[in-house]
Amino acid sequence: MGILLVVLASLLLGSYPSIQEYVMTTGASPLGMVIVCNSVAGLSAFIVGIIKKENFKVNIKELKALALTGILGLFMTDYLLNVAYTMIPVGFTTMIHFFYPALVTMIMVVLFRENFTWKKLGAIVISIIGLALISGGDFSGKKIGIVIALMTAFTYAFYMIANDKTSARNVPLMVRSFYLNVFVVLTAIITNMVTKKAVLPVGAVNIGLSAMVGVMLCLAIVMLNAGISRLGAGKASFINMLEPITSLVVSTIVFKYTISLMAILGALLIIGSLILVAKDGDQQEVIGKYQEALE
Repeated sequence: MGILLVVLASLLLGSYPSIQEYVMTTGASPLGMVIVCNSVAGLSAFIVGIIKKENFKVNIKELKALALTGILGLFMTDYLLNVAYTMIPVGFTTMIHFFYPALVTMIMVVLFRENFTWKKLGAIVISIIGLALISGGDFSGKKIGIVIALMTAFTYAFYMIANDKTSARNVPLMVRSFYLNVFVVLTAIITNMVTKKAVLPVGAVNIGLSAMVGVMLCLAIVMLNAGISRLGAGKASFINMLEPITSLVVSTIVFKYTISLMAILGALLIIGSLILVAKDGDQQEVIGKYQEALE
């Protein structure tokens, strides 16, 4: 069930960027899209939470964890990705950003004493090669853009781990989604007070599409967090790599892009890494035994 939840979340997360991109071609800015879409996502979570009679009361420790997860994990990831897109190619940005599953795995091994297996090592290597192929091979752009893209890998790794290891995981899913989106929207509004760069979508079609993205985002966050609770941050991160494959397919259909054989091979390698992780159990394997011997 955990794998299915993350797969569904990945399909949603990989689909809605093309809708956002379409709306932004009409003049809306990335910051404006965050304000609208995350507001709808938060409102959707609130309504469903009320219907399910979930308790929206959280303690100070949980509120702090939710604030850090929302601001550093969600808002900073989206904001820095949008900045990186203006400096280096989108494919290159995506490749660097999705280094985060490998980063999550390494952090979980070092800080939380998770077992490091041959299957995890293989998944890391195969996924990185797959991402390099799916990126299109365009590694041009500003060096600062590479640094910013790499920062998104760390911020999203923080998001995944925070939902697994902090008190945020104790908050009911709809309540958690509500608070996370509230902190994202508040941070976006404060950012706009400084930058004055928020341009909201206008027109019934664009507003409707933005609202649809917000609902998709709400569902994705809830399912991803539920999947993390069942699988752990490491395994969920790798399965979430279906997101760039979905994004590639959807953007190809919507914008009539051409998929190269290299991109197809990259997608197959990424799927291979997901299979390795999905089959990776809790049993001790060779690397884990080496770790025990060294201790």
